[in-house]
Amino acid sequence: MIARLSRWTAPLTGLVVFFGLWEGLLVLLGVKAFVLPRPSRILSALDADPSFFAREALVTGREAILGLAAALVLAFVLAVPMARWRSVERAVQPIATLIQVIPIVVYAPAFVIWLGFGRLPIVAVIMLIALVPLLFNMVAGFRTADPATIELLQSVGASRWEVLRTVQGPSAVPALFAGLRIAIGLSLVGAVLGEWFAGVSHGLGVQIQAGQTHNAAPLVWASAFALGALGGVALLILAVLERRLPGGRPRE
Repeated sequence: MIARLSRWTAPLTGLVVFFGLWEGLLVLLGVKAFVLPRPSRILSALDADPSFFAREALVTGREAILGLAAALVLAFVLAVPMARWRSVERAVQPIATLIQVIPIVVYAPAFVIWLGFGRLPIVAVIMLIALVPLLFNMVAGFRTADPATIELLQSVGASRWEVLRTVQGPSAVPALFAGLRIAIGLSLVGAVLGEWFAGVSHGLGVQIQAGQTHNAAPLVWASAFALGALGGVALLILAVLERRLPGGRPRE
């Protein structure tokens, strides 16, 4: 009971201390609001029109979900042969590494040039930058499967799909969720960057850009807080799913 309670109280305490120090330091140092607003002022901006920020967060959230889902499918398609054949892994790995080391901000204008303005290039950017952690973690997860169990199943005529579904898939669950935790953050970053270049009119990235253009620091930070809340909800849902799936993290 105490351990379960501390799972909620510890993060809340950390947030309260962090925002309390932020507020107190700004008051003490006399920092102007247009430079860096206090958390209380940011929360007031959110509270002034919560439906507005909720709508913008839903737009960005939908983009992130679509891109992440596409990345997950592509990662699975590539990870299965990579885990089975080292030659395939050696062929794909340099390309995946190249994708990872190129700065994220480069992809957004490139995809807009290729795909035009709108949501499609945003989803494509998200898919590309979320792909690499999912791919590498999935390959590593597939390889943690017990070789003796795989050999036993193959000896009784199990197909490759049955081996993947019953042994390799469950073994890969912890690594997959570790990759998803990284990919969620990257997906939101990709959504914001994509919105900056894709000529769209809605989304948290659009509001951050509008706040910068009009020197409206509260709008920038309120949008950033809404983006953080969106990521927090996504990670919370992921944690619940991880505890419910076979092979996932056990309940504490």
